[in-house]
Amino acid sequence: MRKEAEILSHQLAPNDVISLLNKSSAPFANHISIPTGAAINLDSSETSIASKFTQSLEALDLGKSSTSSNQPINKKETELNFGSPQIDLSLPEGTLAKDGLHEFNPKHFKDQDLAFKIALTLAAREVNSPSSKPIFCFLTEDQTNLINWLSSIEIEKLGLSKENLILITAKHTDDLLWAMEETIHSVEATALVAHFTLLNNISAQRLAFAAKTHKVPYLLICNHKIDGPNHSKSKWTIWSTTETPNCETSLNQEKQIELTLSQIQNEEQNSNWTIKWQAEKGRFVTSKKETEISATVH
Repeated sequence: MRKEAEILSHQLAPNDVISLLNKSSAPFANHISIPTGAAINLDSSETSIASKFTQSLEALDLGKSSTSSNQPINKKETELNFGSPQIDLSLPEGTLAKDGLHEFNPKHFKDQDLAFKIALTLAAREVNSPSSKPIFCFLTEDQTNLINWLSSIEIEKLGLSKENLILITAKHTDDLLWAMEETIHSVEATALVAHFTLLNNISAQRLAFAAKTHKVPYLLICNHKIDGPNHSKSKWTIWSTTETPNCETSLNQEKQIELTLSQIQNEEQNSNWTIKWQAEKGRFVTSKKETEISATVH
């Protein structure tokens, strides 16, 4: 007796399809990797490494960096903003100055990715078109959650594309700092966003000087607050009130985010907000709180 062919049917539920699509890699971020030892190489190869890095940036056709003396004429042009009047109108003038260093501290370890996403979302509000100067993101190679996120379709929801987002990674912090200085001296940028476990005060001072010289905001996510003299225009503490692990969260999920302005340069400030990111409208919504918040704990 002839055996009839068996018809096999394979089906995926709609939710499974969406999940697979969301996990797929999409090359939205141009990615440049820094070789180990770039920051401490003292022989003639240092020039070669710096030259190759500069050539990588120039290949993206971003234009040379300049220190234009043209002075912006209003607060909107001189400061970053959340796009939420409750916050923007409450902040003293100069809090989010575009020629300054801004420090974002996650309150808990699980909030470090969230702090980076908040900082990048703040910078992304300055990108108005594909021809806008790019945002440069600096991460160490072990920060795989954020590297994957920057190369996913989630970036589109912030209004960013591969034309205005450049990812630069290195194995060590020193090499990352070297890359940040080389970048700002080589090309123009909307903002520099970087994530550090720990940053020493001398490095913070150098970055603050570069931000002021080139009139470009530096948004630094630091797991531990920078010790020593304060070089940051503003310091923020960020954490999520939900208990979901950071690697599974997205700005586009419904959750409460606590954001505290803990200090403004040369004066103490403590203003607390509860905020949400509305992905469909591309903005933050918020309500101000008056409760005191304890210091960052790691």
